[in-house]
Amino acid sequence: MDPEDQLRNLDVSDSMSKTCEVIADALEHVECTGADKAMTTLDLIEQKIQEAEEYFWRPLDNPEIYERISKVFQGVGQNERCERYLCKMREHEANIW
Repeated sequence: MDPEDQLRNLDVSDSMSKTCEVIADALEHVECTGADKAMTTLDLIEQKIQEAEEYFWRPLDNPEIYERISKVFQGVGQNERCERYLCKMREHEANIW
């Protein structure tokens, strides 16, 4: 199944680990395809991240996702979106300690 289709069909309430896995796969697809060509996938990734955070009442278990998506947004010049995920990554790191 295409990573975008997996993402579209993802039910975040199934599990946090599956959610992180599907999002990471979709991000890999975006990084390989080029973010400028995969903006709809990026929008869907953002939607699923938000759904997961709201459902589980916490950040994703995999902070690397925040780092990767921030780099993708930085690469296409969307600094506001980039900064949003850098902040989430820092919040996640702060919660560990």
